[in-house]
Amino acid sequence: MVENTDFSWVKTHREIVRYLKENQHNQLELIELLKFTGIGPFDNDVDDKGNKTELIEIDPFTFFFFIYKYGQPKRLEFLQKIAAELNLEKPTGDFGIPSANAQKLWLFPYERNRNNNEIERLWIFFFAALESKITNELFADVITIAGVGLAKITEGLFDVDPEIYFPINAPTKSYLKEILKIDPEFKTFIEYENILNQIKLITDKSFYELSYDAWLWNSTQSKDEKIFKKTVAKFSPKEINFYFQFLEKIVTELNLESGDSRIVFSCGKNYLNFNIGQRFVWRLEPKKGLKYHIITDKKMAENSGNFDGKPEHYYYVFREEDKLAEVKESCLAASSIELARTQKSGYRDHNNSSFEQAVFNKIFSSQFLESKPMKEETLNQIFYGPPGTGKTYNTISEALKIAVPQFYKVHKDNRKNLTEQFKNLLITDWKNTNGQIAFCTFHQSFTYEDFVEGIKPVTTIDKNINYEIEPGIFKKICDLAEASKSTKKIKTEGKIDWTDDHFRQASFFKMSLGESTKKEDTEIYEFCKTENYVAIGFTESDLTGKTETEIKEICTDEDLQSTAGSQLSTFIHGMKKGDYVLIGNGNSFVRALGKIVGDYEFHEDYPTSYKHYRAVEWVFKDESIPIEEIYDKQLRQQTIYRIDHEKVKRDFFVKDGASKPSEDEEVKPYVLIIDEINRGNVSAIFGELITLIEKDKRSGSDEELQVVLPYSKKVFSVPDNVYIIGTMNTADRSIEALDSALRRRFNFTEIQPKTYLIKEILQDRSTWNFIDLQEVLETINKRITVLIDREHRIGHSYFLKLKDASSEDFGGMLKAVFFENIIPLMQEYFFNDYVKIGMVLGTGFFEESVPEQQLFAEIEDSLEDDYSDVKIYNFKDLTSISDTDFIVILNKLLNK
Repeated sequence: MVENTDFSWVKTHREIVRYLKENQHNQLELIELLKFTGIGPFDNDVDDKGNKTELIEIDPFTFFFFIYKYGQPKRLEFLQKIAAELNLEKPTGDFGIPSANAQKLWLFPYERNRNNNEIERLWIFFFAALESKITNELFADVITIAGVGLAKITEGLFDVDPEIYFPINAPTKSYLKEILKIDPEFKTFIEYENILNQIKLITDKSFYELSYDAWLWNSTQSKDEKIFKKTVAKFSPKEINFYFQFLEKIVTELNLESGDSRIVFSCGKNYLNFNIGQRFVWRLEPKKGLKYHIITDKKMAENSGNFDGKPEHYYYVFREEDKLAEVKESCLAASSIELARTQKSGYRDHNNSSFEQAVFNKIFSSQFLESKPMKEETLNQIFYGPPGTGKTYNTISEALKIAVPQFYKVHKDNRKNLTEQFKNLLITDWKNTNGQIAFCTFHQSFTYEDFVEGIKPVTTIDKNINYEIEPGIFKKICDLAEASKSTKKIKTEGKIDWTDDHFRQASFFKMSLGESTKKEDTEIYEFCKTENYVAIGFTESDLTGKTETEIKEICTDEDLQSTAGSQLSTFIHGMKKGDYVLIGNGNSFVRALGKIVGDYEFHEDYPTSYKHYRAVEWVFKDESIPIEEIYDKQLRQQTIYRIDHEKVKRDFFVKDGASKPSEDEEVKPYVLIIDEINRGNVSAIFGELITLIEKDKRSGSDEELQVVLPYSKKVFSVPDNVYIIGTMNTADRSIEALDSALRRRFNFTEIQPKTYLIKEILQDRSTWNFIDLQEVLETINKRITVLIDREHRIGHSYFLKLKDASSEDFGGMLKAVFFENIIPLMQEYFFNDYVKIGMVLGTGFFEESVPEQQLFAEIEDSLEDDYSDVKIYNFKDLTSISDTDFIVILNKLLNK
């Protein structure tokens, strides 16, 4: 963050650590070294009798803490003295080292309470840290030592290896959360490692540099600024920008200025509020699904409340941003009246100066607000242009901008990191769906059944063929997107908010209420959902009062499948009242969670094919929660089985501390990339869904549309967190030839050849042997535009491959660009019309020949003479010609 920072202490620490390793069993020497430099006291240990005694043992982390319990400049002086005593190079700075709490210095208890090898365990942990061998179990063990906490142990790890470990304490927590947008909460070493990995993904800075940045950032913030920025961080960028946009309009319309005593800008744990006088005017605070609170001069809806006293004004609360258009004029009218009658607000003491500054000072607000006006969200877009213009390049960037906007913002100039993250988010296995980006290519054989859903043959174990309904790639990613919304809904509605004891004592089972793809099984789920039951099939025999042995005998007698008896026994005897049952939707999703509240019931008159029932209280139903949110394994197809409690995710059920989500928790965006979208029959592939992808027809919108899918007969709508990005090569087909329904529903962005990038990226190498490569490409494209059209021009990206070429290989790679890319395109564009190709590339690329004598077979009235003057053209093998000859060829292209 600033220049001239001094991290020379890192090398000193490395040498001290080496000294500590050598003196594990000579801990008195370590204490004596600290004493020698003037550090102390060491006479405050307490023995079994309660008497003060001299400390005679110490761990390596506490050794460092003794140095850093002092402030500046003392602690640097002590570090320099230790370095001098050990004949080490003196450090000249201590930037980024956390201060130790002098009142809680030791990582171990008093002698009278040291009865479990605490100091030895800390040394073991120290060596494991240096060898990168810390395990979850070792970490958990160390945390149980009296005096060790999560913040202190990470500070200790940082002290012994500041290049590998990062301190997560109060200053760095707020920095991680507000600046790097990383959740800093952790309880296990795996979770701590995950935070370290996230930091590495976001920044190239070392951990010790970041530690200093965090300290500096915290030290330069005022109390108001900290509160304000903390509040802003609670909301999504979209919400914050929307709120500030209208707030700035109010301020402008009313000619308000900073410091006006009639107005108040206040903020708290989860709200931003603008007051005129005693009444709020414009407030952002999520409550019961609503979040925008606004004053109006008229009653805007039945649920509008009214303020006490006169003038009679109302407050209206809404969720969707587009509702503002209906009430903003009424708000401005009411605000004007409130301002005219106010001399000074009684709430002025609550004014947050940083909030106020953010409204009136654009430079200040640009630190945390989007500086550009909010753009209309683009759900469907197509990048189109000639080959080689970077459509795929732009698609990757756009997909990441949507899926992981914060990551993109940090890494937008680091192509390697962007490509790596794209690979991480690309879904290649639909059974492991942690990704957010799917990819497909349209072609002439691609159908609705591939895209949405269809009936596909499946070979069974016994070699029979069954036909099953299989979702296509669009349906799959829509299901994932809907699952993300379901997950947020469950987390924020508070339907599951257990205590640790509740979670530890809970037992879980998985059940299938029929197959979700079969109509008759759908009826089973619908009945159970409505009547508050779970049910199972297998046999129509009444099993009331039957033992497990008797149940298995009945199943054997009825020649049922081998596991029928054990599964029925689990349902009747294994599941107890108070146990929980997850209802699967396939192997990857959970659609309901219920609590068993009744004993076994037999019902042969119920309107389903199942006869065996248990009463439940539904915790949630009709959702689509990804199994990885709840359980560490995929669900099995087995009808019922007990779930391994160790693999159930505690954080889904126990909402404490950092795991408790806020109302503004973001729903994951999902991106479907359709390459070569113009090569498929779009109308046939999308079918009836072409209308559903429109923004105002998506699920959750006022004009939401649903369809019943033709094969599964399921009701379907397109979620509003699914983004479609298409690419289109205009050399294959012009934009005008596209289906008009597609054109109406997509935004189109043209990606043109950017010849200037050749000079910008290749720099001095853009001129090779006095030949300007930018001029070469521009000349080719001008000629193509005249002979065909602008949509068949050639892109710049072919030449950018030369960026990494060595000086020796540059000529060879340039020849390859022509031989492998440009010449094949010319042959395709001009259908091997070598005259036109020659008009574009010049004659240097060709070898000319005439037909050999007596080429044709003899025949009366032969036309051989008519072809005697024919010239035959063949492209030269550029890979075998010299650089000198190639220079001549390119000069001919340029007419030089």
